[in-house]
Amino acid sequence: MKKGVGKMTLKLDINIVRNCTTSGQMFAVAEDLSHQISDIEANLKRYEYDYNWEGIEAALKSLAVKRYAHKFAYDAASEQEEFEHECELSAEITNVMLADRI
Repeated sequence: MKKGVGKMTLKLDINIVRNCTTSGQMFAVAEDLSHQISDIEANLKRYEYDYNWEGIEAALKSLAVKRYAHKFAYDAASEQEEFEHECELSAEITNVMLADRI
């Protein structure tokens, strides 16, 4: 892994999450990151079997970045989901209150 590549990847992953508008989109990003983590872990195993120290180091760096991005995405999705639920409840309460006035 080249110097700075992990940083760019992290920034890109975070920006993708920040550009999502629904919890469903954010959970989808988290799911994709989870698959990427699994792939990196599989590569890490191969590097370990081959005693490929550079590959091990690169995979560990990538793994750390993807795990952080996954946690960020999942936490953001959970918060957004809670916000969406609160908005739905508020809308229901407003509709009930307005119905009483008619």
